Amino acid sequence: MRRAELGITSGSRMEDILRSCIVCRLGLCCNGQPYVVPLCYGYEDGSLYIHCAPEGRKLEAIRANDRVCFEVEEIAELERTGDGACDWDMRYRSLIGFGRATILTSREDRLHAAKVLLGHLASARGVTVDPGDMDVSGMLAIRVEVDSMTGRQSERQSS
Repeated sequence: MRRAELGITSGSRMEDILRSCIVCRLGLCCNGQPYVVPLCYGYEDGSLYIHCAPEGRKLEAIRANDRVCFEVEEIAELERTGDGACDWDMRYRSLIGFGRATILTSREDRLHAAKVLLGHLASARGVTVDPGDMDVSGMLAIRVEVDSMTGRQSERQSS
Protein backbone atom coordinates (compact mmCIF):
# COMPACT_ATOMS: atom_id res chain seq x y z
CA MET A 1 0.00 0.00 0.00
CA ARG A 2 1.48 3.29 -1.08
CA ARG A 3 0.25 5.24 1.98
CA ALA A 4 0.63 2.84 4.88
CA GLU A 5 -0.80 5.36 7.36
CA LEU A 6 -4.20 4.92 5.70
CA GLY A 7 -4.12 1.15 6.08
CA ILE A 8 -6.56 -0.76 8.26
CA THR A 9 -4.65 -3.61 9.87
CA SER A 10 -6.98 -4.69 12.64
CA GLY A 11 -8.87 -7.88 11.78
CA SER A 12 -11.78 -6.83 13.98
CA ARG A 13 -12.06 -3.46 12.20
CA MET A 14 -12.06 -5.25 8.85
CA GLU A 15 -14.81 -7.57 10.06
CA ASP A 16 -16.79 -4.53 11.26
CA ILE A 17 -16.65 -3.16 7.73
CA LEU A 18 -17.76 -6.50 6.28
CA ARG A 19 -20.67 -6.61 8.72
CA SER A 20 -21.82 -3.04 8.00
CA CYS A 21 -21.72 -3.08 4.19
CA ILE A 22 -24.39 -4.79 2.11
CA VAL A 23 -22.92 -4.83 -1.41
CA CYS A 24 -19.68 -6.42 -2.50
CA ARG A 25 -18.10 -6.40 -5.91
CA LEU A 26 -17.00 -9.89 -6.79
CA GLY A 27 -14.12 -10.16 -9.25
CA LEU A 28 -13.89 -13.29 -11.37
CA CYS A 29 -12.00 -14.46 -14.43
CA CYS A 30 -14.42 -15.37 -17.21
CA ASN A 31 -12.99 -16.83 -20.42
CA GLY A 32 -9.68 -15.07 -19.84
CA GLN A 33 -11.33 -11.69 -19.18
CA PRO A 34 -11.92 -9.87 -15.88
CA TYR A 35 -15.54 -9.88 -14.77
CA VAL A 36 -16.80 -7.83 -11.81
CA VAL A 37 -20.34 -8.02 -10.52
CA PRO A 38 -21.98 -6.12 -7.62
CA LEU A 39 -23.88 -8.43 -5.26
CA CYS A 40 -25.65 -8.37 -1.91
CA TYR A 41 -23.89 -10.67 0.51
CA GLY A 42 -23.89 -12.01 4.02
CA TYR A 43 -20.82 -12.46 6.21
CA GLU A 44 -20.22 -15.14 8.82
CA ASP A 45 -17.12 -16.80 10.29
CA GLY A 46 -14.61 -15.71 7.65
CA SER A 47 -16.84 -16.35 4.65
CA LEU A 48 -19.06 -14.30 2.36
CA TYR A 49 -22.35 -15.88 1.26
CA ILE A 50 -24.03 -14.89 -2.00
CA HIS A 51 -27.23 -16.20 -3.57
CA CYS A 52 -27.61 -16.69 -7.29
CA ALA A 53 -29.70 -18.25 -10.00
CA PRO A 54 -28.98 -21.90 -10.82
CA GLU A 55 -27.12 -20.89 -13.99
CA GLY A 56 -25.20 -17.94 -15.32
CA ARG A 57 -21.89 -16.27 -15.97
CA LYS A 58 -20.76 -16.17 -12.30
CA LEU A 59 -21.18 -19.91 -11.94
CA GLU A 60 -19.39 -20.62 -15.23
CA ALA A 61 -16.48 -18.46 -14.10
CA ILE A 62 -16.26 -20.10 -10.66
CA ARG A 63 -16.39 -23.59 -12.16
CA ALA A 64 -13.45 -22.66 -14.38
CA ASN A 65 -11.44 -20.83 -11.68
CA ASP A 66 -12.50 -20.72 -8.03
CA ARG A 67 -10.04 -17.93 -7.10
CA VAL A 68 -11.91 -14.64 -6.59
CA CYS A 69 -11.37 -11.10 -5.42
CA PHE A 70 -13.94 -8.94 -3.64
CA GLU A 71 -14.29 -5.30 -2.63
CA VAL A 72 -16.58 -3.48 -0.19
CA GLU A 73 -16.67 0.15 0.90
CA GLU A 74 -18.39 2.52 3.27
CA ILE A 75 -18.65 6.11 2.10
CA ALA A 76 -19.38 8.31 5.08
CA GLU A 77 -19.28 11.75 3.50
CA LEU A 78 -18.45 13.59 0.30
CA GLU A 79 -17.52 17.21 0.90
CA ARG A 80 -16.63 20.22 -1.24
CA THR A 81 -13.36 21.73 0.07
CA GLY A 82 -12.90 24.63 -2.34
CA ASP A 83 -13.92 26.21 -5.62
CA GLY A 84 -11.68 24.17 -7.93
CA ALA A 85 -12.88 21.26 -10.03
CA CYS A 86 -10.84 18.82 -7.95
CA ASP A 87 -11.56 20.35 -4.55
CA TRP A 88 -13.45 17.44 -3.03
CA ASP A 89 -12.75 15.19 -0.07
CA MET A 90 -14.33 11.90 0.89
CA ARG A 91 -14.43 9.94 4.13
CA TYR A 92 -14.45 6.21 3.47
CA ARG A 93 -13.35 2.78 4.60
CA SER A 94 -12.79 0.00 2.11
CA LEU A 95 -11.57 -3.58 1.89
CA ILE A 96 -10.17 -5.71 -0.85
CA GLY A 97 -9.99 -9.43 -0.23
CA PHE A 98 -9.08 -12.67 -1.91
CA GLY A 99 -10.50 -16.12 -1.47
CA ARG A 100 -11.89 -19.30 -2.94
CA ALA A 101 -15.46 -19.63 -4.10
CA THR A 102 -17.50 -22.78 -3.64
CA ILE A 103 -20.87 -23.32 -5.28
CA LEU A 104 -23.29 -24.62 -2.65
CA THR A 105 -25.83 -27.06 -4.03
CA SER A 106 -27.24 -29.03 -1.10
CA ARG A 107 -30.53 -27.78 0.31
CA GLU A 108 -28.96 -27.48 3.77
CA ASP A 109 -26.04 -25.37 2.51
CA ARG A 110 -28.30 -23.14 0.37
CA LEU A 111 -30.67 -22.61 3.29
CA HIS A 112 -27.77 -21.70 5.59
CA ALA A 113 -26.42 -19.25 2.99
CA ALA A 114 -29.85 -17.65 2.54
CA LYS A 115 -30.27 -17.24 6.31
CA VAL A 116 -26.79 -15.69 6.67
CA LEU A 117 -27.51 -13.30 3.80
CA LEU A 118 -30.93 -12.29 5.10
CA GLY A 119 -29.64 -11.91 8.67
CA HIS A 120 -26.70 -9.80 7.48
CA LEU A 121 -28.88 -7.47 5.42
CA ALA A 122 -31.39 -7.08 8.25
CA SER A 123 -28.67 -6.45 10.84
CA ALA A 124 -26.92 -3.89 8.62
CA ARG A 125 -30.21 -1.97 8.52
CA GLY A 126 -31.01 -2.36 12.22
CA VAL A 127 -33.98 -4.70 11.86
CA THR A 128 -34.58 -8.30 12.82
CA VAL A 129 -36.10 -11.05 10.73
CA ASP A 130 -37.15 -14.63 11.29
CA PRO A 131 -36.44 -16.39 8.01
CA GLY A 132 -38.01 -19.62 9.21
CA ASP A 133 -37.77 -22.48 6.75
CA MET A 134 -37.36 -20.61 3.46
CA ASP A 135 -37.95 -22.14 0.06
CA VAL A 136 -34.52 -22.25 -1.59
CA SER A 137 -35.49 -24.59 -4.42
CA GLY A 138 -34.93 -22.00 -7.16
CA MET A 139 -31.50 -20.77 -6.08
CA LEU A 140 -27.92 -21.77 -5.65
CA ALA A 141 -25.48 -20.09 -3.31
CA ILE A 142 -21.80 -19.26 -3.32
CA ARG A 143 -19.52 -19.27 -0.29
CA VAL A 144 -16.30 -17.28 -0.57
CA GLU A 145 -13.82 -18.39 2.06
CA VAL A 146 -11.66 -15.33 2.72
CA ASP A 147 -7.92 -16.03 2.48
CA SER A 148 -6.67 -12.46 2.95
CA MET A 149 -7.87 -8.86 3.12
CA THR A 150 -6.39 -5.40 3.15
CA GLY A 151 -8.19 -2.29 4.30
CA ARG A 152 -7.84 1.41 3.71
CA GLN A 153 -9.52 4.52 5.05
CA SER A 154 -9.46 8.21 4.34
CA GLU A 155 -7.28 10.51 6.40
CA ARG A 156 -10.34 12.14 7.96
CA GLN A 157 -12.12 8.86 8.76
CA SER A 158 -12.75 8.49 12.46
CA SER A 159 -11.95 5.10 14.01
